[in-house]
Amino acid sequence: MKSINIVAALAALLLTACGDDATSPPDTTAGNSASSAAVTDSPDSFVNSLEFSASGDAQGELHSDGADIMLVGGCDENTRLSMSFNRGEITDKNLFQLRFTTDGAVGSGGTGNFELSELGWYNGQFAPEDLPANLNILVPDAYEGAGTLTLTTHTGSGMNGRMAGTIKGVVGKRDEDVAVNIDASFDINLACQNLL
Repeated sequence: MKSINIVAALAALLLTACGDDATSPPDTTAGNSASSAAVTDSPDSFVNSLEFSASGDAQGELHSDGADIMLVGGCDENTRLSMSFNRGEITDKNLFQLRFTTDGAVGSGGTGNFELSELGWYNGQFAPEDLPANLNILVPDAYEGAGTLTLTTHTGSGMNGRMAGTIKGVVGKRDEDVAVNIDASFDINLACQNLL
């Protein structure tokens, strides 16, 4: 087979790296700031660092050395770059997610500014008031919008590569008049590549 599905391979590796010994991450929602606590000593972490801040109608911060962040997604040189940075379990009230998708393809080694067709932030989760409490259902406090990805470093190949950059944009809530400014920077061990 001449090509490898980097997204599936990366997702499988990242899911395998999450062990049962992970501790609950500190609360980073509703304006609370926390430094990361390492939850895995895996040398195969794909995230070297993630800095995040939200300001405006909702606030939040996250400062992580990457050990507690799960990276999902990827690209090849012919597809859009689509990734999410996730912290916490799906059942955690303080679940964090920052996700983005570029409007167009990001070629091998591509740097510069890329418009984002999707930019999203999960600012924790909550139990809907209109559901019975015994259902124990949590839904993300979700914000959606658009922005710009600026890649300053993009070297190597696939999971042996390195990518670093910043994300800036504005997100809001469906059917609500709110605006939140997103400002994030990341450094990861992954690069878009020609897989053929």
